[in-house]
Amino acid sequence: MAHNLGFTHHERGEFNVALINLERGRQGWADLYGPDHFYLSFSYNALASCYSAKQAYYQAILMQGRAKDVRENSLGNNHPLVAACYGNLGNY
Repeated sequence: MAHNLGFTHHERGEFNVALINLERGRQGWADLYGPDHFYLSFSYNALASCYSAKQAYYQAILMQGRAKDVRENSLGNNHPLVAACYGNLGNY
């Protein structure tokens, strides 16, 4: 639910509130599945998008890099979702 609130606040341009909720969602996934589970890559991706919207590019790159690492470890180097992370990193 925190993720959904984060997405809603992000869409409304309320980035600081969005980040709080997205981080709560990420922590919930981490508590449930562990820190390196594939689901967390979506949380890191959402956090990166929000940081980018705030023009906080350093944080965006860190979060997107973490999403890439989790996806590479879970899916392998040649998966399309890993490639999408590289594309996102190129946009920051």
